[in-house]
Amino acid sequence: MHSLSIYSAIEFANKAHRGQDRKLDGDPFIVHPLAVAGLLADYYSDKSLIIAAILHDVAEDTPVTFDQLRKKFGEEITQIVMDVSQTDKKLPWKERKDRYFKHLTTKASINAIRVSAADKYHNLQDIVSWWQQLGDEIFTHFNASKEEILANYRRLIEFFEKKKIPWVNQLWDLLRAIT
Repeated sequence: MHSLSIYSAIEFANKAHRGQDRKLDGDPFIVHPLAVAGLLADYYSDKSLIIAAILHDVAEDTPVTFDQLRKKFGEEITQIVMDVSQTDKKLPWKERKDRYFKHLTTKASINAIRVSAADKYHNLQDIVSWWQQLGDEIFTHFNASKEEILANYRRLIEFFEKKKIPWVNQLWDLLRAIT
């Protein structure tokens, strides 16, 4: 029997991300998946979507495996998490981003695309906030240039626009704020 409660997903993700902090602000990492889930909950009532959002970084950023997720939360949620995970961190930044984009645009479900769009929204909010304080210096915290990062966001937002993601205009506004 799979545990499909939002509370159990929060507990699971919190335990998995314990001790991890956000790159720029040092906040506990769990703030990020909860923000992503919160944004999605403002627009959608699909419980599996919200749970997948809470869990979206556990396989990418913790020792948790997809098999562990599958056993606890089932195939549908695990597939969404798989679709938004970049698990081969050894690859160069551009190759990882290109693979992610290709997978998202050719194989991912609409719910995976929604999680990705919410994830990018929260990440871009953080980047804009810190950019307003520190300027382009914040881009030294990434493994790519400012131009590469912005180009990657641009192509993702163009794709999210085609998929009619409700907050796409806010994504464009955030991107324009730092260009």
